[in-house]
Amino acid sequence: MKITEIKTHRFTIPTLQYNTFKYGYWIYPIEMLKMGSRETTTVILEMVTDTGVSGFWPSGANKGFGYDEGDLPEWINQLAIGEDPMNREWLWQQSRGNTDLDMLLWDFAGRYFKTPVHKLLGGYRDKIKCYASSFPNMGSPEVFADHAEECVNKGYLAYKIHAYMYWDPFKMEPAPRSPAFPKMDVAVCQAVRDRVGDDIVLMLDQACVYNYEEALYVGKAIGELDFFWYESPMPENNIEHYIRLVENVDVPVCAPEGVGNLPYSRTEWI
Repeated sequence: MKITEIKTHRFTIPTLQYNTFKYGYWIYPIEMLKMGSRETTTVILEMVTDTGVSGFWPSGANKGFGYDEGDLPEWINQLAIGEDPMNREWLWQQSRGNTDLDMLLWDFAGRYFKTPVHKLLGGYRDKIKCYASSFPNMGSPEVFADHAEECVNKGYLAYKIHAYMYWDPFKMEPAPRSPAFPKMDVAVCQAVRDRVGDDIVLMLDQACVYNYEEALYVGKAIGELDFFWYESPMPENNIEHYIRLVENVDVPVCAPEGVGNLPYSRTEWI
């Protein structure tokens, strides 16, 4: 059993995704709607084997960083081709934890054994709870509350807020990451809690936009609003300010998300 080829299938799809980065960010729903739909290229990777079964994965790779418009880096191809696709752990270690290759290997295994991957991993449950999530920068706090209420009316029992990121909620236009707008973020959280009531689980994810003082202010405020978790409030390149934050807020803090070198960088956080 050998890997014989890794193919790249490209196709275009319509999207409202903003295609211009401002201040290093790109999720601006108000400006997306002004632009209207455009076409973007997306990629499906296919790992071909001599068994007649392939593994598939929608590559999230961007051009650069060793990638060429979604292709796996050539050294990954050279590593994988000719190897046994069942040697997932060995290939994962040798590829330095390359996610695309890992997903191709697991998808192949599921298809080869005609078994869902969650069962190959051991199997524990056949369903999981899910939550709805806001875009960041959707508008006023009432706009967030309207969206949360709509999601609850559709049956969701939990809702995660992304409030204002790289966005000035007073001018309603893109802005630098710092200073953030923690008081307006809390206003969004308060508006959503008031609208959906106390029985709906709420979370806040701020994608690392705060400094410590801002994170502490928001953490204390959403703790009083009985939020379930507080996700990535500050940059994650320094664990010490997260330790301080956890010691001074009641709401559970989720991190890290953006730190590289997965999973090796997680041990000190645990």
